[in-house]
Amino acid sequence: MIECFVIYLITYVVYSNGHVLNKTGETGDLWTFGMTIFTSLLYVVTNKLQLKIMKYDWFMINVILFLTYVFYYLFIYITDPWYASI
Repeated sequence: MIECFVIYLITYVVYSNGHVLNKTGETGDLWTFGMTIFTSLLYVVTNKLQLKIMKYDWFMINVILFLTYVFYYLFIYITDPWYASI
């Protein structure tokens, strides 16, 4: 239940100040809203996974950091020009 509140709170804070703008100065659309929710969901799920792991080693830390965060932001970096051209 607390995870839902954290995801809602992150999305509310991002959109409450009115600074979510695209390159033309318009406010964010449904894609931007979905990316905000999915990014906060990724952080919540990854942090919950890190709390449940009993034993950390370098392999596990690298897998969590590299496979979740680096691949996700690499995916956003690659697909953003496709979205901007639509």
